[in-house]
Amino acid sequence: MTRLLVSVRNADEALAALAGGADVIDIKEPNRGALGAADPAIWRSAVQAVDSQTPVSVALGELCDFHVEKLSPDFAQSLAGVSWAKLGLAGCARDGDWRQRWGSAIAALPQHVQSVAVIYADWLAAAAPSPDQVLAAAQGRASVVLIDTFDKSAGHLLDHLSLHSLAAIAEQARANQLKLALAGSLRMELIAEIVDVAPDYIAVRGAACEGGRDGRVSKQLVERLSSAARRLQPSGAFVATRIA
Repeated sequence: MTRLLVSVRNADEALAALAGGADVIDIKEPNRGALGAADPAIWRSAVQAVDSQTPVSVALGELCDFHVEKLSPDFAQSLAGVSWAKLGLAGCARDGDWRQRWGSAIAALPQHVQSVAVIYADWLAAAAPSPDQVLAAAQGRASVVLIDTFDKSAGHLLDHLSLHSLAAIAEQARANQLKLALAGSLRMELIAEIVDVAPDYIAVRGAACEGGRDGRVSKQLVERLSSAARRLQPSGAFVATRIA
C-alpha cells in the first residue's frame, strides 16, 4: 500500500496533517529550499505534538552546506523521536568526495535515525549525482530513496522524468532493498499517473496546503490526498529494464 508523507513547517501543521490521515510527518522549512532544514527547536516541538502516533522525518538541507565538524553538541539529542533524515545532493556532481562526505553525515546521525537517499529528478540542473550514482551509493547506507525536484519553479516530477524512467529507478531501488518515495510538486491528478510505479510513499507539501507550498497545511486537503493514495492500485503496466 502506498502511504502519504506530508511535509510540515511547525507543530500546528503537524497536527493538521496527522488529523487528516498522514502516514508520515516530515519537517522542513520550504522557504529554505527543496529540502530546507527547519530549526531544531521546530523538530522538537513537532515531534512532541505528534507524540509517537506516526513516524517523523526531517530535512537537513543540502550536503554541500552540512558540515559534520560544525554540528552543535546537542544535534543528536535534537533528533529524538525522529525516524528518518534526508540530505539533498545538489552541487555534489562537482565534488569527487561527496560519497565520503555523505557517509560522514550519515554516521553523525543517532543510531535510531535512518538515512534517506535523495535523487533529484532535475539532477543535471541541480548539478547533483545521477540516479544511478545515488542508488549505488545508497546501498547499505540508506533505507529509503526519495525522488524529488530541486527547483520548485521548474515544473513537477513528470516534467523531468518519464514514467518509464521512474519505473526503472523503482525497480533498481527494490533490487537494492530500498523503499521508494516520490515527491516533486505532486498534485492529485499526478498521483493517479504515478501509481503504476508503485511507490511506498507519496510525499507532498503544496498539494496539502491552502495557498500552495508557502501556505498552511489543511486537514481537509490531507484527507483527500490520503484517501486518493489508498484507493489507487497499480495495474502492473510498467516493466522497466533501464533508467532512461
